[in-house]
Amino acid sequence: MCGLFSANIISSNVSALCKEVSHVFEIIALATIGLRVNIKELIKQGKKVSLYSLFVGLTQIVSSIIFIKILL
Repeated sequence: MCGLFSANIISSNVSALCKEVSHVFEIIALATIGLRVNIKELIKQGKKVSLYSLFVGLTQIVSSIIFIKILL
């Protein structure tokens, strides 16, 4: 898209729209990374690993929600 905009093939309105859509998809993709965790496997690993993973997962979810609210 950047090349098409630089070559004046697409207008600044279309470029801005593509940038906004790309931005939203990037936020959604980052938010879903933390959702691909197999909880059963974590529990098998033990209590410490499970608690650490829970903390990391909650941090990712809360951070994602905050950033989505701020940026959208």
